[in-house]
Amino acid sequence: MKRLIKHSEITGVLLVQTGLRIGAGGSSLEIGGLDNPILRHPTTRLPYVPGSSLKGKLRSLLEVNQYTIGSFKKPMATVGPCGCGACVVCRLFGCGEVRNANEPSRLIFRDCKMLPETVKELRPLLSDGVFYSEVKAEVTMDRTSGKVGQAGPRSMDRIASGAKLDFRVTIRILDGDVESDFKKTMAHALRLLEAEGLGGSVSRGYGQVSFEDLKWDGQSWDIRTAATASP
Repeated sequence: MKRLIKHSEITGVLLVQTGLRIGAGGSSLEIGGLDNPILRHPTTRLPYVPGSSLKGKLRSLLEVNQYTIGSFKKPMATVGPCGCGACVVCRLFGCGEVRNANEPSRLIFRDCKMLPETVKELRPLLSDGVFYSEVKAEVTMDRTSGKVGQAGPRSMDRIASGAKLDFRVTIRILDGDVESDFKKTMAHALRLLEAEGLGGSVSRGYGQVSFEDLKWDGQSWDIRTAATASP
């Protein structure tokens, strides 16, 4: 087992550019409720982005991109998470194959909660029945007639455009790790996320996000510069 040297931390702001949707997966429909509610904190009822959603999206983007750096070989071309145990993706996010997992993953993702300034901005809308989110109406078109389909309109709950959430990731640095490689890899992953989006229905305009005021261990961190550096 490798020795833990230290913990590094990425902090910053996740800015929602277009309505972001991560569904709650409810099995029942309340009277007067939304067809497709988003995930909310069970106590405050505020929308948030779970760390698992960020981790899964960033990992898949790096795997599809076949990202490699330093001495790490390219991730395997697999349907599911890479399980080679040797690439930078397996090292950071965890090995997808138990038999090849010989060390702990490096990344610890925290849930992204709404910043107080966003909660304050959205609070006046409560009188209009908007509960810290936005509702987008959508319809399915009948391809033959060109009219709205029989299913009628559906309401999609989304984290509102302009919302700011706290972004925080902890990185374990173990004996033998090259921190600069991890730093470049994370910068590249975050840039890929900005290019694609987060959550559901990205191909329909949902989930465009960007990062602001990013810091690595308290020091300003420009992912645009770091991501374009040669691996």
